[in-house]
Amino acid sequence: MNTKPAFGAELFVPPHRDKILRILPTLFTRVDLENRRGHRMNMGVGFARERVLIALLMHVYGTDSVEFPYELSPEMDIIVNDHPLSIKTKAGTGFSGVKLVWTSDRIKIEEFYSTYNPSSELLYVNVVWDSTGKFCLIPLSVQQEIFSELRPEGYIKLPKEGTNSRGVEIEHQAMRKLQSHSATRCLEIPWNKDPSLPGEVSLTEEWTPYHQWLEIWENI
Repeated sequence: MNTKPAFGAELFVPPHRDKILRILPTLFTRVDLENRRGHRMNMGVGFARERVLIALLMHVYGTDSVEFPYELSPEMDIIVNDHPLSIKTKAGTGFSGVKLVWTSDRIKIEEFYSTYNPSSELLYVNVVWDSTGKFCLIPLSVQQEIFSELRPEGYIKLPKEGTNSRGVEIEHQAMRKLQSHSATRCLEIPWNKDPSLPGEVSLTEEWTPYHQWLEIWENI
């Protein structure tokens, strides 16, 4: 019987768990500083945070074990050890505001609603500055269980027609159930702002947007 290589548990035990707790708030602080315009956050901050997390996964599982899908998909950002993975981050408290797909096109929204079914593991990071948030891995089986229980109308929050919400969200009740499920793994993260880390990150000829974060994960 063929089984996929391990994925997930390694993030929640030493040494990787301790590294996440120690370093992730600092890296996200840097990301926020780099994506701030005055008092407003640039829309690109979500993609920048995603790069930090992808670099973490490259560090833990090796760069050869992290693949990027050929086609863009709202349900799959990367593939880790043959496991499709969706990465979502959210700033602020509460369970609402987690996007399933970013679009304001009503036809695409309705098509998404009628065809959606969870198909990837979910790495979810909740950033709550100066307080405590979470770093969670929500298994595909948990998402499918909650989706089957709540059905689309209880799992998917559609934007109101005529508004520019830019996306479809997971209903807050569904998000609460996903996080509290016994099979979901979570770390509580103290989100203390500190942009400093010892050492410098060197750039090489092979540098990509992920290399700066990968070097930090591997050398700190």
